[in-house]
Amino acid sequence: MRILLWLLALFALAVGVSLALGYNEGYVLIILPPWRAELSLNLFVVAVIGSFLLGHVLLRMVSHTLRLPRAVREFRERKRQEKGVRALREAVQQLFEGRYGHALKNAALSYAAQEAPALSALVAARAAHFLRDGRREEEWLKRAAEHDAQAHAARLMTEAELHVDARRFDEALAALDALQEGGGRHIAALRLALRVHRGLGRWDDVLKVARQLEKHRALKKRHLDLKIENKRALCAKMNLP
Repeated sequence: MRILLWLLALFALAVGVSLALGYNEGYVLIILPPWRAELSLNLFVVAVIGSFLLGHVLLRMVSHTLRLPRAVREFRERKRQEKGVRALREAVQQLFEGRYGHALKNAALSYAAQEAPALSALVAARAAHFLRDGRREEEWLKRAAEHDAQAHAARLMTEAELHVDARRFDEALAALDALQEGGGRHIAALRLALRVHRGLGRWDDVLKVARQLEKHRALKKRHLDLKIENKRALCAKMNLP
């Protein structure tokens, strides 16, 4: 309906202009010695309007041509970002699905596209860990450290979890200590610390962490039992009743 109204308006405008020009007997005299040109006013008006429209079109074409390299760069950057986001989303999903090889591949693509590089590197490190590929796990953790400002706590927690899972308790403790220095010691970190101290046989620290977890009501029954057993072991060791 709107298109029909526009067409009717254009037809009415065309009829009005043609009627106005039909009764116009004026002329325009252009003198440029030694030349002299006489044009009808109607032709002059049409020529001026046509020249304006042609100039406008030419300017738009020139402007578009000058902006073309920038538009191409923006298009490529947009496609790169879309590809990176899609690769990261698929990597996280595949990591939870247990498809670690595919997760590692997509996380590498996301990292190459500079889409959340710290997070991409951590996903790749976890996938490499589950693939038992220690070399690539270490490599991706180093890459995550290069973007430490983006995900400092996430990197340290990931390092601690992976080290604990591989029973590398000394490295896990170093990561947890670094996390605590940054004020990031939370319940999940305390639970990891409990496992680390238990793995290292540091029973005093086990009891200390257990008390903190108990204070936050984050200690399960089996951890409470462990706490009691360690207390008894300490008492026996110190010859206390």
